[in-house]
Amino acid sequence: MKRILCFDYGEKRTGIAVSDNSHIIASPFKTILTVDIFNFIKDFLSKEEVFCLVFGLPKNLDNTNSNITDKVIDCVDKIKNRFADIPVYFEDERYTSKMAKNTILMSGVSKSKRRNKENIDKVSACLILQSFLSRKDNNKKKQTFAQ
Repeated sequence: MKRILCFDYGEKRTGIAVSDNSHIIASPFKTILTVDIFNFIKDFLSKEEVFCLVFGLPKNLDNTNSNITDKVIDCVDKIKNRFADIPVYFEDERYTSKMAKNTILMSGVSKSKRRNKENIDKVSACLILQSFLSRKDNNKKKQTFAQ
């Protein structure tokens, strides 16, 4: 089976996670500069088969768009134009940065690694992807296709 790539889009950095081939387990992959996102996807696709892309959709607690939501949607629109054969989905990303910080803290890594924002970004992407995989597997909700 093909892998799933997930992105925690940020204005400066974007965290990336990947699924296993069975779409059961999400793993943190890397953090890139957001300006490099299109080149990263192109390079990854030249090496791996990808089932779909997932982007964390930033929302406020009251479900309104956050200050970066429009930038994420704009980026996804550009990705869909460049990589039209690959479906793109959104996944709610509320609380993932806080959960990522807690996950890193509980893992027992050094203080310097806990403060490293790149680690937080890729762990956030991993949490977003694991949520997507769990929902997909359990069919609890209908996925929101990025239109």
